[in-house]
Amino acid sequence: MIIDMKDGVYMSYYLKVLAGLFFPRKCSNCLVVFDEGEYNWICERCMAGLSAGGMGPGCGICGKPFSIDFQTSSYLCGDCSSGPPPYDLLRSIRGYDGVFKELIHDFKYHKLPGLGKDLGKLLISFMQKSGFPMDFDLLIPVPVHKKKLVERGYDPPFLLAENLAREFHVPISIKCLVKAKRTAPQVSLRRKERLQNLKGAFALAGDGGAARGKRVLLLDDVLTTGATMRECSLVLKEGGADRVYGVTLARA
Repeated sequence: MIIDMKDGVYMSYYLKVLAGLFFPRKCSNCLVVFDEGEYNWICERCMAGLSAGGMGPGCGICGKPFSIDFQTSSYLCGDCSSGPPPYDLLRSIRGYDGVFKELIHDFKYHKLPGLGKDLGKLLISFMQKSGFPMDFDLLIPVPVHKKKLVERGYDPPFLLAENLAREFHVPISIKCLVKAKRTAPQVSLRRKERLQNLKGAFALAGDGGAARGKRVLLLDDVLTTGATMRECSLVLKEGGADRVYGVTLARA
């Protein structure tokens, strides 16, 4: 029996068609059925709406939004002026509210790891269009504690990092930085409590030397007070990292 390789291609196509008939693809946001395209979980229309938003003018280092438009990125907020953070730059796509908040919440807590691919593409688009530094040579997702990873079953920051690794051809390190102790959920704490909660929470381990001399891109899903980014960046800089850039999906 001679098998034509084209048969496999046709079979794959027909299976996709049948899957679309019995299990139509619905947007995680608006629930509208949409055809296969660039995105898997969010329709083009909703994704365009998310891409159109932004943080607006903000601090030249941490990206904290200003109430007025300075038309420049050289101004610093009070915190960064009085004491520069250990990271070199920190940016987020947009605020943690509305539809975007719901999507990220589904991604993190409602067992929808597949959303990571679409959110990762949104993050890539943001970085390419916003003038974000592209000279990083190592990706490090903000680590989660082993027990939390087991409970959730997947690692949201790592899924985001996978998308960037494929797009920019940059390696990911998941053994360089670890969560040394389990901490209380940041969302339930006040600012001072959050800062204290994360003291000593992260450490270099395993191939900790992988960050030495590197320009690291640190990834997380949501930025609240910035305490997590600050603590991780401090550990990486003390470990010899040349630069540390931080990027998140949203800023609360």
